[in-house]
Amino acid sequence: MIARQGHFLGKAKYDGAYAAAGETGRLRDFPKDGARSMIEQVFAGPGGSVSTIVSTTSDERYDVKVTVADRGSARPRPETHVFDVYALNRRLHQTYEAVAGNQGRR
Repeated sequence: MIARQGHFLGKAKYDGAYAAAGETGRLRDFPKDGARSMIEQVFAGPGGSVSTIVSTTSDERYDVKVTVADRGSARPRPETHVFDVYALNRRLHQTYEAVAGNQGRR
């Protein structure tokens, strides 16, 4: 999901969460993508899992919300791949920055 800056992740919300997190929490829950990014929700249980990252583009124009839900499986298989929500968030920001930068050069 994409929205105007401040819709998913306001600066005050981010700053408060960052200040409250310990060093380990900061490394785990605050990816270095865009102007600011943080894990908003993680749930894992027998019925599946949900991960959400909210972030703001580096030009602070838009917020991005990436949610990945997996309903799980009764029988995990070794060949089952895990979807990397961190990598998707990083890639979205890299692509946005490349496109936004190219539009400024026209």
